[in-house]
Amino acid sequence: MEGVIIREAVQSEYTTMVDFVNAHFLSSEPINKAIGLCEDGYRMPYFDAWCLAHINREGSLNMVATDSQGEFLGIAFGILVTEKDVELDLPRKFDRSSSIPPKFQTILDFLGWFDEQGVQKEKEITKSNKQVDRMDYTIVTCRSDRRTPGLGTALVKKMIETARARGLKHQSVITTSAFSAKIFQKLGFTEMYSMPYTDYKINGDVVFKTDDPHTHAKYLTLREM
Repeated sequence: MEGVIIREAVQSEYTTMVDFVNAHFLSSEPINKAIGLCEDGYRMPYFDAWCLAHINREGSLNMVATDSQGEFLGIAFGILVTEKDVELDLPRKFDRSSSIPPKFQTILDFLGWFDEQGVQKEKEITKSNKQVDRMDYTIVTCRSDRRTPGLGTALVKKMIETARARGLKHQSVITTSAFSAKIFQKLGFTEMYSMPYTDYKINGDVVFKTDDPHTHAKYLTLREM
């Protein structure tokens, strides 16, 4: 990809990363779209704070892809999960306009539950309860209005290499998109848990009626121990 630069983000770019996520990820991500989380251009202060809490967390890995003029083409970030895990540093008080939207809470509840299922299944498959630090990928997204073939793969590959350089031998991700699952599996991640969205119900109703080919959520890991 001529002219594309992939590097770790600097702190002054963190809010721009959140702007990018809002513009190119929030409304189009499969489960967000399925639940009708928000319309294009709508901003949720709580979501912005949630993203910044991940990006600013100690040990986080924040990556950007830019063109030769420095314009963002893609971003990715993940958090370091340790034995002494701590809660995200979200503001304790919100006014009414920045409280957590119910649909976003539904998504967080699903992701939290799914993560627990994935971690437990990984323990069963690997027959290991050993707790080691791991890099857990949160969001990987590229520009929705300017396709750059191979950029998503290159961005994830750079994240993996950077995590390895930090000495991490365990990496994980929940993929809610068939496209992201394909990228991570192509780069060596192994499926530990998978579930069709049609199986996730509240009060008997399917929560996420996603479009094809986004039929499953997957918990994938890269273990080099």
